Amino acid sequence: MKTRLLIIAGIVIFLIGISVLTYEIFGDSDLKLSSDIEISIIFYVIVPGLAISGIGVVLEFAKNEWEKK
Repeated sequence: MKTRLLIIAGIVIFLIGISVLTYEIFGDSDLKLSSDIEISIIFYVIVPGLAISGIGVVLEFAKNEWEKK
C-alpha cells in the first residue's frame, strides 16, 4: 500500500510540475519566468517526481517478487 502511495505521489508531483511549466509557457498569463526558473522547475519538481514514482515502481516489483518466493 505504501509503495502505491509513493507511485501516486510521484505522478502527482510530476503532473504539477508539467502543468505549471505548460501554463507558464503556453498559457494566457502575464507571468513570464526566466529560463533559470523554468530549468529549476524541471530539475526541482519534474525530475524528483519521476524519481519518486520510479522508486515506488521498483519497490512494488521487488515486493511482488519477494511474495512469490
